[in-house]
Amino acid sequence: MKRWLTAAIALAVSGAVSAALLIASNPSRDAVGVLAAAQDVPAGTTLFPGSIAVVRINATVSRALLFSPGDQAALTGLRTTHNLLSGQLIQRSDVTVSPGDRRLVFLPLKDVPAVAPGSHVDLLLITGPTAQPSVQVFATGVEVRDSTSAGLVVVVAAD
Repeated sequence: MKRWLTAAIALAVSGAVSAALLIASNPSRDAVGVLAAAQDVPAGTTLFPGSIAVVRINATVSRALLFSPGDQAALTGLRTTHNLLSGQLIQRSDVTVSPGDRRLVFLPLKDVPAVAPGSHVDLLLITGPTAQPSVQVFATGVEVRDSTSAGLVVVVAAD
């Protein structure tokens, strides 16, 4: 009888140790759900529910930069700041609020240097007499859509 009791205790202890090891070695115990691109999304595209998927990742990464599944409604309608690849985790810096009504405006300028589309320029307003001109900042960080020898085409808010 003593042998049976010893064997039963040994079996129970080994079962408890095995269960603890299985729980401790489970790779998905720290997994959390985050939002990722369900398909390739070009830069400037407004996200919609079909372009967002929930994926599970290990929680060792900083989740403060990522969107959780509860943020899916808030993420829908935002615009991507750059191309997103299918399966890429969507970080807070990957999206921005969709701009309001934006317009293209041609600014006729003399002797314009070459400016690449997508560049940002600062516009200065020069007023007053030629002898004592007054220079004021008119706008900063204006996006350039196109550049010609006669001027710039810039993107500005309608208001």
